[in-house]
Amino acid sequence: MVSISMNDELIACQHCDQLYRLAPLAPGGKANCHRCGSMLYRSVPESLDRSIAWYLTALMLFVIANAWPFLSLELGGHISNPESIG
Repeated sequence: MVSISMNDELIACQHCDQLYRLAPLAPGGKANCHRCGSMLYRSVPESLDRSIAWYLTALMLFVIANAWPFLSLELGGHISNPESIG
């Protein structure tokens, strides 16, 4: 019989509902279910740094795309682009 205390952090397999204790993993490691073989969780090194880098890249591209428009509309000889509005 296995005893579980209230301080144990548990995770359940999404496929077969087997319970496991959360254990620290090596960088790049994965924890798989022993019963069905599905992945429970994994350790992604520097995941916060990667998320921040993607966010800042998206922010820079958003600013560039809105600062220098590349599209204009011509209708009946009248040219409309965001630079001529105002």
